[in-house]
Amino acid sequence: MLHSRHLNKGTTWRPNDLTDMVYLSCAAGYADFVVCEKHMRDPLQHGLKRTGHSTRIDRRLADAVEVIEPALETRPVPGEPIS
Repeated sequence: MLHSRHLNKGTTWRPNDLTDMVYLSCAAGYADFVVCEKHMRDPLQHGLKRTGHSTRIDRRLADAVEVIEPALETRPVPGEPIS
């Protein structure tokens, strides 16, 4: 991800970009949902597709909430017996 952004001459770097790359790429490997800015979404999706992960990546928190709420309702609560 860092390599492809570095090679892209059209990239405008912002102060938090490197931090985003490190932590969002780690989160995408473990999380079910990731919300990030537009310039981070494409590299994350490309990497996830290459590794076969099914993490959902959204650009807006509102879009993620629509998917997260139903997912939370269908998961068992830790400590409750499974019927």
